[in-house]
Amino acid sequence: MHDSFISLFGFIPPLFYLGFIVFVIWFLTQIIQIQRQRNEILKEILQMINKMSD
Repeated sequence: MHDSFISLFGFIPPLFYLGFIVFVIWFLTQIIQIQRQRNEILKEILQMINKMSD
């Protein structure tokens, strides 16, 4: 019983690493998505400014 309990702790560090990797990938995709939205908004603003100056 004691050995099986200790052997379960061997699975915990890889789960933390996997969780960290998943978090980093999620975070980067969120940053990319936010940047794309910002670029679309800036593109719309630029088009409005160009229409006003014509």
